[in-house]
Amino acid sequence: MSMRSRKSNLNRSGVKRKSLNLIFILILVSLIIVLYFQKKKDLNNLFQTYFVFHEIYNPYLSNQRQEIIELLGRYEIYAVSIKPQPDGIAVKLGNGTQIYFPKENLETKVASLQLLLKRFTIEGRKIKVIDLRYSKPIIK
Repeated sequence: MSMRSRKSNLNRSGVKRKSLNLIFILILVSLIIVLYFQKKKDLNNLFQTYFVFHEIYNPYLSNQRQEIIELLGRYEIYAVSIKPQPDGIAVKLGNGTQIYFPKENLETKVASLQLLLKRFTIEGRKIKVIDLRYSKPIIK
């Protein structure tokens, strides 16, 4: 083999090795991020943050829907879906809990929701539905 072919073979193998190392590092970092969020049981929040962030800056949303998104974000409550209803707004959280809000007093209702969610988390209760449209919340 000539000297030139040896150098080109060494350069190709070096480039391949660097590429494989880079791919390995990217996979390792991705795995660490997923495991970190899984350990904290906030993997849903990782993905939901994108959707809530995306909806906050969507100019075509109704004012009421926009307001509920901002209020939920302020209280660090992450929604999977937000659907307008004839008598309010239906919100589905990442843990599957369905929340019903009235059309008015959204700020006080979201504050109440945060307190309820904290209490149920401390008690270890799994809640399917919280209806905040009435003076006293209905919890199922």
